[in-house]
Amino acid sequence: MKKNILAALIGLSCALTATASNAEDLLQVYEIATANDPTVLKAKAQADAQAYNSDRAMSALLPQIGFSMGYEKTDSTSFNGTDAAGYTKIDSDSDTFTRGLSLSQTLFDLGAWNSLGIADKQALQATAQYDFAKQDLIVRVADGYFNVLSSIDNLEFVQSEKRAIERQLEQTKQRYAVGLT
Repeated sequence: MKKNILAALIGLSCALTATASNAEDLLQVYEIATANDPTVLKAKAQADAQAYNSDRAMSALLPQIGFSMGYEKTDSTSFNGTDAAGYTKIDSDSDTFTRGLSLSQTLFDLGAWNSLGIADKQALQATAQYDFAKQDLIVRVADGYFNVLSSIDNLEFVQSEKRAIERQLEQTKQRYAVGLT
């Protein structure tokens, strides 16, 4: 249905482009409205947020990997002996490197699976609301666009009617001046 509505709007906009070549066509108006309509923007933001929540819920079911690294350096100096001439200096240096890598996978977590199911359904609901907001915008834009075109046609009709009446008045004045009436 969405494709049918868009196809109809595109067809109508092509037909109307010939009559209003310098004005914006329906598709251009729709694109501008899509970029600026707060209802559509809100629905898109909510759909994006729910998609992120779905990805985040999925991450609880994926393997978890961790990496750690450490470095320790120890320098020590000691003296042994009892008199000034008999001291012996003992230096010791020690460097320790530690590295660790861990990988863990939960075999089954019912809560995580339930959270994923809920998040996926919320993402689908938000996407459906976004699609509805876009289709509602199509209807609102088309309605407004055709109302404007109708108003332009009505204005042109009234202006041409006014010109015709002015010509009739001028002709009547000329006939009166000549004495025909």
